[in-house]
Amino acid sequence: MALQLGPVIGKIGGAEVTTTPVSDEHQGTSWYELASIEIADGQHLMVVNLEVLSSSTGTNVRLRGVEYQMQSGLDRMSEGLVLEGPTTVTIDVRAGTSVRTVEVTGTVYTVPLPD
Repeated sequence: MALQLGPVIGKIGGAEVTTTPVSDEHQGTSWYELASIEIADGQHLMVVNLEVLSSSTGTNVRLRGVEYQMQSGLDRMSEGLVLEGPTTVTIDVRAGTSVRTVEVTGTVYTVPLPD
């Protein structure tokens, strides 16, 4: 299971933390959208924590157009972003080969930043 920050961070600067679970699997080398997260107006902090289980090399996770190469087996990814809303953030995945399945679990945390 991916690192769970929700109980740890709880509130930041008095703002509520929004958690979005991500859990799915995909087979094939085409990009597959795991999650699409709407960010409201204003500045936000987003933390993405994912676990990726794949039996193939060449598996990639794409976050806001940036590709991350994942290792074969169990690999973890954590990324922090400061975003200006309104915007939509997508998380995509693709397997290294068409006959392999990629399993992804994790959580995306977002919190509005004070002005």
